[in-house]
Amino acid sequence: MQVSQLVAMQASLVALANIKLPIKVSYRISKILNQISGVMKRVNAEQRNLYQTMGVLNDDKSQWIIPDDRKADFDAAMLAIMDADAGITILPVSVHDLGDISIEAGHLALLAGFVLDDVPALTLVEGGDNDQSPTAA
Repeated sequence: MQVSQLVAMQASLVALANIKLPIKVSYRISKILNQISGVMKRVNAEQRNLYQTMGVLNDDKSQWIIPDDRKADFDAAMLAIMDADAGITILPVSVHDLGDISIEAGHLALLAGFVLDDVPALTLVEGGDNDQSPTAA
């Protein structure tokens, strides 16, 4: 899994961790969050080093500024950090295992690789009636 994927799903995992869930799911989420925390410490150190190596401090020494002649190299290096393999594997959980919880759809979208849907996907029929409820005729 790429670092960028972990960054995208971290807040959603925290939201999921704050919901009462079955113990096995809660435990798995807490272990994953601990792993992500370790990865993020390493990534933050790499990014900080990149700023210190390629940037210059502003006049009041409160912010790193990347000079124009280094921006392309900086952006490429930052992209390489985010595209790198995070070094962890996240085993998915079934929607069924989550039980009857309420979570925003946006969080579920970001957790797409973590939450497996065990309900068959709807198929949209072009030009047809797309109501696939059991009562639709």
